[in-house]
Amino acid sequence: EVNRSFPDYVYSGSASGKVWRTTNGGSDWTEITAGLPGRSINDIGADPSDPDRAFATVGGFNTAHLWEWTAAGGWTAAGTGLPNVPANSVLVLSALDVFVGTDTGVFRSVDGGQTFQPFMAGLPEGLVVTDLKYNQLQNILTAGTYGRGAWQVQIGPVGPIVLFDSIEHPPVEIAGDGDT
Repeated sequence: EVNRSFPDYVYSGSASGKVWRTTNGGSDWTEITAGLPGRSINDIGADPSDPDRAFATVGGFNTAHLWEWTAAGGWTAAGTGLPNVPANSVLVLSALDVFVGTDTGVFRSVDGGQTFQPFMAGLPEGLVVTDLKYNQLQNILTAGTYGRGAWQVQIGPVGPIVLFDSIEHPPVEIAGDGDT
């Protein structure tokens, strides 16, 4: 995973459960596996707003399926609300907006990966999602599936969008008759 905002920050995971990180475009790598369960690393997603934060999805059952890494704290389990099935893909759109593709569909977090809700948006139920990609220019999420092709959906924003903000001005007399 190459961080799209900080391209010198790259993460690599393996089927043997190891994760490495480089901060200089691949000249030097550091293993950051400590703290993860002994499961295959299915995908890694880098936070485009923080080069020192990433998520990893792991295979298997009966363990956390999403793990958050920070340079200050190492790996911690995340993903309350994800089903007890392998997580195959993770996509970090922002510090708050995280998507996970699992063996039973797509899930979205709007609180930085702590809690998830199903995000099927027209996908058939029980769909095995093997990969997630994001087209930033068109704001489109593509879900690659096992045996059912690729599905696309336009992503809505997280939280309200403020178009105008109010500014409070002191009262000003206009006509000279005491009205403001």
